[in-house]
Amino acid sequence: MAWTVNKQGKACAVCGKELAGGSEVVSSLEYSETGLIRLDRCPGCHPSGSEKVFSFWRRTVPKPEEKPPDATPRLKQFFDNLLATERLDPMKEKTLFLLALALMRKRILKQIASNHADGVEHWTLRRAGDGTEVQIVVPNVSPNELEALRAQLAAMLDFEV
Repeated sequence: MAWTVNKQGKACAVCGKELAGGSEVVSSLEYSETGLIRLDRCPGCHPSGSEKVFSFWRRTVPKPEEKPPDATPRLKQFFDNLLATERLDPMKEKTLFLLALALMRKRILKQIASNHADGVEHWTLRRAGDGTEVQIVVPNVSPNELEALRAQLAAMLDFEV
């Protein structure tokens, strides 16, 4: 599972408007013939309901002199977007698992139970703050595959996972 995804673009992928520091941008990962690609758009050009979209997130482009913002809200939004997906393919399951691990490390999620059903492990996680519980599948993923996915997510989303 090798992805080659570019970092944030300098201009909207649709209308060409500059994505200057302080402006809002909608970034998405979309399926293409060569794999996943990252597209950055101004909010007015964001495609709603496209079947090509793997996931999307909103952010503010940092000003050049500013430190990068805390990635936690983006991690949570990406996690919630994948969690809301009705049927996850294996790639999305692995991505959701990695995001859960990152949010557990940041103490946003806490594992409260683990169970096996039909040969598949499930984790029940509790959110810090509101206490809601979510359940995810623990995919069969090798340490090398997990590290490659972590590096690719970090590059795509402009933060360290």
